[in-house]
Amino acid sequence: MYTSLCVVDVSDGRFVLREKLAAISLEDLQSGTGATLHRDGDVGDLVVPELGELCRVVYIWRGAATC
Repeated sequence: MYTSLCVVDVSDGRFVLREKLAAISLEDLQSGTGATLHRDGDVGDLVVPELGELCRVVYIWRGAATC
């Protein structure tokens, strides 16, 4: 799952944190989440793409889009 704050995988019924914004602590992220977040190794920094890059990804994924 991709959110504006983090990337989480669902694995064996657990929510595994893969990436998060560097500006938010794990504690703050967990406090705003209804499910327990687990870590399997290092948690990477979530890099938010620029709007132009995001539009290009959507265009490729959907086959047609305008930004």
